[in-house]
Amino acid sequence: MKAIQCRKFGGPEVLELVELPDPHPAPGQLHVAVRAVGVNPIDWKLRSGMRGGALPQRTGGEAAGVVDELGDGVTDVAVGDRAFGFAAGFDGAAELALSAEYAPIPPSLDFAVRRGLGGATPRARP
Repeated sequence: MKAIQCRKFGGPEVLELVELPDPHPAPGQLHVAVRAVGVNPIDWKLRSGMRGGALPQRTGGEAAGVVDELGDGVTDVAVGDRAFGFAAGFDGAAELALSAEYAPIPPSLDFAVRRGLGGATPRARP
């Protein structure tokens, strides 16, 4: 899959498009084909090195897309459903993302509008 990452800290110029192995969901996670990504202040703070962390580093703390694979124990959404949530590992700026903190997208909202509703990302599933 294609994903955005940085191999050094800095401004937006350090972001690069890379090819990575496709992720697969762990128990309690869903896997989405990403259609929209939420980029928030924490993303640039991480990328700039303000928060430290190991490199290379990915970006995109929130993602919305179509569910295409389910981890064991996920029963509240189905393959083909539209969902949004926190991207596991802040790895949402990619073709595919994992999430254990998610919710369905209502039919009245498109992917970009849903991701634009900052602060409304769901809490962890019980």
